[in-house]
Amino acid sequence: MKSTIPHFSSMRAESGRAGAMSVPRTPEQANRLKWTKGRRGHYEVYYLTFNHLKSRSGFWIRYTMTAPVQGGPEPWAQIWFSYFNYPEPEKNFGLTAKYPISALHAEHSDFQLLIGHNGLSDGRAAGRIQGLGRTVEWDFRFIPSETVHLHLPRMLYRVHLADTLALCPHLDVYLNGRVTIDGQTFELKNDPGNQTHLWGEKHAERWAWVHCNAFAEDRTATLEGLSVQIKRLGVPLPPFNFLFLRYRGKDYRFTELHHLACTGGKFEPGLWQLRAQAGNTLFKGEISARFQDMVCAEYADPDGDPAWCHNTEVGHSAIRVYRRPHPLASWRHEDTLTSLATTHVEFAGRKRDPRVTRSIEVIPS
Repeated sequence: MKSTIPHFSSMRAESGRAGAMSVPRTPEQANRLKWTKGRRGHYEVYYLTFNHLKSRSGFWIRYTMTAPVQGGPEPWAQIWFSYFNYPEPEKNFGLTAKYPISALHAEHSDFQLLIGHNGLSDGRAAGRIQGLGRTVEWDFRFIPSETVHLHLPRMLYRVHLADTLALCPHLDVYLNGRVTIDGQTFELKNDPGNQTHLWGEKHAERWAWVHCNAFAEDRTATLEGLSVQIKRLGVPLPPFNFLFLRYRGKDYRFTELHHLACTGGKFEPGLWQLRAQAGNTLFKGEISARFQDMVCAEYADPDGDPAWCHNTEVGHSAIRVYRRPHPLASWRHEDTLTSLATTHVEFAGRKRDPRVTRSIEVIPS
């Protein structure tokens, strides 16, 4: 089947350039496929999350591949699509379609990814899934970012220490185009979203993730956060909290190792309380979501271990900002940023939460 993106129709496969680990400086570098043909024990994900503000809806699209460890099944690629309708959550659904790994093609010099007829580049995404009585299509563009957001400490992108790495080639973008679900078209007109790339050998033991670039009080504000719990020698470590907030034109980054002492929080499915301090500025946040607004995606690590991700793109957030004139003074509340049904959030781990009843369905091959 031909690509739904004409620009991608002549793509060729890049099957062997691995290169040394380095810190990506541009979105094109950040989006390069890490997997090389023949490599085992690897998974890779490109995802886009965005809102359609007019209908109070959200979308989650994933382009993925998995290469199980030696002795496991043959590698495969996959396309995922999920829809979230905040006013009518009974309409929420998720679909995923599997492809042989031969359907995966990537260009490195000018980033383009193709899985079957579904394409992604720095500035455009398009695709189509049909099955289980549904047909969904998407085709939209966005102005590429100029910088790359690193979720984790910079050193981890240079040395092989983390089981999974994540970064945002396009942290704060606005989409134009359309999404069509069973004949209903959602026209995207500068609707907010982001595009992220992650890869590794194994998912974390537990994690929570949040993104919002649609705060009611300030459309230039952006929140990106990741709380990760890993195991070492079979023992779960305390969660590591990495946060970024763009507030009043200033970027507050809490993504390096020395920032861990400045961040804190706790999460459980449906609720995440977080905090971060930068000198005499303090942020306290609460991220929440209704269980009926989530879908559950079952992931498989390359070694076969399962993980369950409970995700929504119509969650809520409230970020309270406090200031003080000097370290000995009391904190004073200055501002609150709020997001109603425009926060993207997920809670994931090694157990499925039965309160999230809707699953992403696999289309039979």
